Amino acid sequence: MTDKDSNGENIPFYSWTPHQSRDPNKPDLIDIRLISTEFWASDKTDNITVEVREGINWLKYQMPVKGHDSFNAQLKKLFEQGIAKGTIKVGTHLTIALYRRKSKRHPDREPKQFRFLNLH
Repeated sequence: MTDKDSNGENIPFYSWTPHQSRDPNKPDLIDIRLISTEFWASDKTDNITVEVREGINWLKYQMPVKGHDSFNAQLKKLFEQGIAKGTIKVGTHLTIALYRRKSKRHPDREPKQFRFLNLH
């Protein structure tokens, strides 16, 4: 799935599916650089535009930060707090640590847990 940026460039959506770690001590790590600090809404998610390091390349993605049908706003809040404090701005490079945990209220769900590492 892709969407166009303000220049009409097709930019794919980032997929969280490959990230399946369930160990908070060994989370999946995603290196990103922020392209924009503006959030925008698609029909299913709130998103932010980033570059993700894949091997030696940086690839541009629309990164979903909160699903409209999800209560998990943790990633969006982390971005909002960093942007408000000035620690996250266009060009910021950071690592997202991600793992899935069992929900206490809904045992059939595994919400994603996020934290930011190595902000620079």
